[in-house]
Amino acid sequence: MPHAKTLPARTVLGVMSGTSCDGVDAVKVRLELTPTGLEWDVLDRASAPYPAGLRDRLLRSLVAETSDVATLTQLHAELGEGVDGVFRFRGWAV
Repeated sequence: MPHAKTLPARTVLGVMSGTSCDGVDAVKVRLELTPTGLEWDVLDRASAPYPAGLRDRLLRSLVAETSDVATLTQLHAELGEGVDGVFRFRGWAV
């Protein structure tokens, strides 16, 4: 279905970690909304395993009895640093 609105192309970074908690996957994509719809082009992708021990700590954090706010805050910071490392390794500007 045609769209009346268009938007200029943007390059975006997407990041996810699946339920296996074994690492992070990232993608760099160019998106553009044209009169004919959304167009995209995958520019690059990367995957990196978590450092030793992080997976176990992530899985333990999913259980209320083995987690707390301090643990979740620490994991949040560590995951952010890990994602930043993937971006820098691939030469992606953040």
